[in-house]
Amino acid sequence: MVKVIVIAFATCLALILHCEAAEPDRPRYKISRTEIHTVSSEDLERDYRLFVKLPPRYHDPTNKNRRYPVIYFNDASYCFEVASGITVAPMNLGGFEHAILVGISYAVGESGADSRARDLTPVPLPQAKREHGGARAYLTFIRDGIIPFIDKEFRADPDRRVLVGQSHGGLFGVFALLEEPGLFSDYILTSPSLWFGQKAIFDMEAEAAAEQRPLSGKVYFATGETEQPNFHGGRIDMVADQASFADILASRNHSGLSLKYDTIEDGTHQTTFPIGFTRGMLWILPGDDPYNGGQRWYGD
Repeated sequence: MVKVIVIAFATCLALILHCEAAEPDRPRYKISRTEIHTVSSEDLERDYRLFVKLPPRYHDPTNKNRRYPVIYFNDASYCFEVASGITVAPMNLGGFEHAILVGISYAVGESGADSRARDLTPVPLPQAKREHGGARAYLTFIRDGIIPFIDKEFRADPDRRVLVGQSHGGLFGVFALLEEPGLFSDYILTSPSLWFGQKAIFDMEAEAAAEQRPLSGKVYFATGETEQPNFHGGRIDMVADQASFADILASRNHSGLSLKYDTIEDGTHQTTFPIGFTRGMLWILPGDDPYNGGQRWYGD
């Protein structure tokens, strides 16, 4: 059972993401058009905060009947903050379609490392220090708690939901694609941890294919060029994993599935997300003037 508790206020995202208290006489930076809500799950016995940024002119009377795509982000303390900045000019100038941004925090009171290790991974790791394998329960909470709340409180288009994830968040996005086809309409997944659990997600894809689950939507993958042994000297080749997984998906010939994947030149695990997210948006939610901004940017 999911219980929703609403604590909405326009405030600075940094108040939630950082522990340091600002000096009382110093002004605090605010992310415009952003609200914070708390959603509680009785099943999980945890609370999560939602950072909701509304698109430009959302409250304009001329837009009162307009519904908007919703972009959901895991790892909100990173992905939401980055995406909030990236989308400002493109949404104002026709580069991206206007959309509602929703960042999902780590579980309240937990460290980010513990929360994401549990919630974003599909299988347990028996020898690991942290709990893993909670992706199914977390996805159910998003489906039954978070999405209905957003659909009720905001003018969300229920047919246009984009799931965005980086690293373990990218792995979770693939899990959602396979386990809940149609829950999200599209996906932007950067540096996905497809190696996790001895590549368990590959086995899950094979199971989905055997059951003939009809996958759909646009799925954009991006991994950094340096995320392979030639650069970092390790055993994990995330570039090869991405190419292999995308090729497998393509080979299934899902009629409603469109795939695109990039290897970002000079990209690292720490820097690929901003570029990958931007490219994914240009493919999935382009505005009416995506590549130059026209006279709104350059003038006559």
